[in-house]
Amino acid sequence: MKIKKNLVIFVIIAVFMFGCSQEEDQKTQNIEPGGEPLVEVSKATKSTINATLTYSGKVKAEMAIDLAPELSMQVLSIDVAEGDWVKKGQTLATMDTTKLFQARIQYKDASKNFERMKALRKSEYVEEQKFEQVKTAYETAKLNYEYIKNNTIIKAPFAGYITDKTKKEGEYYIAMLPMATGNPSLFRLVNLNELKVEINISDKDISKIKAEQNANIKIEGIPDKIFGGKVTFVSAEADPYSGLFRCYVKIKHPGKIVKPNMFARVEIIIDSSSNATVIPQIALIDSRYVFLVKDNIVHKKKVKVGIMNNKNLELINDAVHPGDKVVIKGNVGLKNNSRVQIENK
Repeated sequence: MKIKKNLVIFVIIAVFMFGCSQEEDQKTQNIEPGGEPLVEVSKATKSTINATLTYSGKVKAEMAIDLAPELSMQVLSIDVAEGDWVKKGQTLATMDTTKLFQARIQYKDASKNFERMKALRKSEYVEEQKFEQVKTAYETAKLNYEYIKNNTIIKAPFAGYITDKTKKEGEYYIAMLPMATGNPSLFRLVNLNELKVEINISDKDISKIKAEQNANIKIEGIPDKIFGGKVTFVSAEADPYSGLFRCYVKIKHPGKIVKPNMFARVEIIIDSSSNATVIPQIALIDSRYVFLVKDNIVHKKKVKVGIMNNKNLELINDAVHPGDKVVIKGNVGLKNNSRVQIENK
């Protein structure tokens, strides 16, 4: 009796395990009991495929400057406000004119002496040493006047937006006092027409990145738009602290919606193939096989892969042609020449 009882238990366990095995096989291949494997397919296409490397960085302006006089003095007048757009050469502020007035008088006196000395040199004898002394005094006075003028009347060196203003009229400006940007500053002037993304490249990838490579740029805060870009600079040496190589990617046609210091994601195109036979990457099995479906029968094909990115891959042999249907879901555990049901016809 004991032997019969043990035999019955063994048979029950065996039947249960067999049933579980069948259920697991059906789950792996997505098979309904008594049915054929369910698969999803995608058509191979003829298109361009790119291999890319992706980096994160910050937007920077090609033309941005902290404007300030090199001399400490009182602010006489402020002619612009934060957010104003200014033209090249436009006056932004005027500092205390006392030094400028004194320098102008000295310059005029030196200029008169120099002109008189030139006239005397033509009509009568003038010692060369005396002439050179007057000439030097004139040139020194001229340089001093221009220097003080440039540091008294603050003008925009290029067109752009005033993004920061640190002083008010009547306040005293100290030339050596650093501001928020780290430099002494009355204004920050930024041109938004030419923007770039600064990224850092590892030594593993640096040999793949070159100037003039095209890129696609996504800006945080502008998720519905992709901007074109181009690599304009790759540093010849790594940063001694981080070990990374600085790289600039120019943003094509940024418009007025992209701003400096916004975060960006840059895809640099390192390789490209046009008129390629392209399929989804998830169709690939064991790095070298795909399943084609024809008349609900799957055919296992050995393929050679070319360019691959995070979504698609290029096939560089004749195993698959544009228009062929390849299995992208349910391909694990499929057998060659087996019949399937297509879910997404």
